[in-house]
Amino acid sequence: MQDPKASQLPTELLQELEGFDSNQAAEPAFFRSRKNGSEIPPFHVDERWLISYSDMMTLLFGFFVIMYSFSMENSGQGLEERVKEMAEATKTTPSAPPVENPEEKVETDVNVQELIAKMNALEEKLKNVIEEGSALAEEKAQLLAEIEQLKKEFEVFSDRIKSSESMQAKLDDLKFEMQQKEAQLQQAIENKTQQQTQVASINADRQQIEQKFEGLQADMGGIQEKLAQTKKENTKLKAENKDLNEKLNAMQVGGDKPDKFMFILTRWTTKDHDLDLVVTDPLGATYDYRKRKDKEENGEFLVDTRRGPGIEMWRANHLIPGNYRVSVQFYNQYGNKADTQPELSILTNKGRFEVPPFKLDFAKKRMAEFEISLKEDGQVSVQNLSK
Repeated sequence: MQDPKASQLPTELLQELEGFDSNQAAEPAFFRSRKNGSEIPPFHVDERWLISYSDMMTLLFGFFVIMYSFSMENSGQGLEERVKEMAEATKTTPSAPPVENPEEKVETDVNVQELIAKMNALEEKLKNVIEEGSALAEEKAQLLAEIEQLKKEFEVFSDRIKSSESMQAKLDDLKFEMQQKEAQLQQAIENKTQQQTQVASINADRQQIEQKFEGLQADMGGIQEKLAQTKKENTKLKAENKDLNEKLNAMQVGGDKPDKFMFILTRWTTKDHDLDLVVTDPLGATYDYRKRKDKEENGEFLVDTRRGPGIEMWRANHLIPGNYRVSVQFYNQYGNKADTQPELSILTNKGRFEVPPFKLDFAKKRMAEFEISLKEDGQVSVQNLSK
């Protein structure tokens, strides 16, 4: 494409420029005019580079100004507008060719064509830069829009965080209240467990009491049976005692009264106690509830009571003077842990002799022993051997 500025030059000058060799510029000392052949004085060769140098410096200055403007922060003005302003500011107007030197004018036109080509290239670059700046502006706008969207999302997220903090506070309150409820429930469970333990203990005690009550009822039934049996035995003893008293009275009053006789008897009033009377005569014969008579029949065990209140009695069929050993033994308590205080009496033809009172303890002192001295006339003396 022909440069419009080059078309403005004279045709003859253009033809000369086409056949011009830059290496021949320094050879002749003088240029000759082709029209009249006159010599032209030489021009200053050392000043031709200033035009190109000034244009190059201008372009470099403009380039670095543009680069600097790219690195600056956005001041509110569009990137494309600033690039256009910088492009317009860097445009150079073609200076009027010097008229004093035709050769310098020709050289200047050649340099102008080069500058025009460079300007065109620079304009293309500027266009590319402007397009890139537009793309950057669009990208920047898009980024700004994304930043605004992110700001909105951040505000929404901040509201959610605040709401979440409020919900967290409520959740903490609910957790604390739940912990209190769990503590109360645990305390109630412990109280219920204690109550159940107490109820179980009470039920166990109740069962034990019921078992004891049933045992007491059974014992009561046995006691009632034993009491009935004791009443029967007591009635029998009363009948025997009455019969014995009648016999004694008859012996004392009637004609069949023996000249000499002896009865040894013991009485006790404590309930359920079993006392045994043991008598050993001067001949060594022993009489008790197991051995009621001997072979010679010198004596006889008349009455034996197994549960008190009761009486036991021994009678001498043939009166033998001498020392009789008599003992009263505490055989069984049958549940009655009280002490007993029996009475011991000797009845002879000389009268009734009472042994001084004594006490028997089933745990400590279970037997009392006496020595009875009987004379031929029926007199009796008693000695306590258990002191």
